[in-house]
Amino acid sequence: MTVETATIVEGVISGALGGSLAIAGALWAVRNGIRRLEETEIRRQRVDCITRMYGLRYVLGIMPPAPPPLPEDVSQLCYELNRAGALFAEFPDTTELLRDLNRAVGLPGVENHAPKFVALMKKMAAHTRLRLDLLTDVDVIAVFQFRINPQPLP
Repeated sequence: MTVETATIVEGVISGALGGSLAIAGALWAVRNGIRRLEETEIRRQRVDCITRMYGLRYVLGIMPPAPPPLPEDVSQLCYELNRAGALFAEFPDTTELLRDLNRAVGLPGVENHAPKFVALMKKMAAHTRLRLDLLTDVDVIAVFQFRINPQPLP
């Protein structure tokens, strides 16, 4: 084999090896990027679900005397609770707390849903970087209430 032939063979082998590595690297980057993007979107959806449920907690009437909930807020809380089942399905401890809250809300005479709701919120937040564990149960239960037409005190 001549020097020219060896140089050509070496160039072909180097090109094929370099091209193969570039293709493999590009495929890895695309797959890894898509997986990270999906994980980021799922985390964003989870945080959104938790914060909306937190904002709508007054609907459960866990801090009497609560104002009567608006129908659209009841609907939104039901939507978020149902969405939580899909978003947190991979965490059996969270889905069990969600089932417990669902059973308690459906029972007649059970008025205090606060402990189950607080446990659910904190467990859901533990699967994100949302730090509800820094809040006390009272912080989660307490609801800001403003009266639009306050009655004068007697």
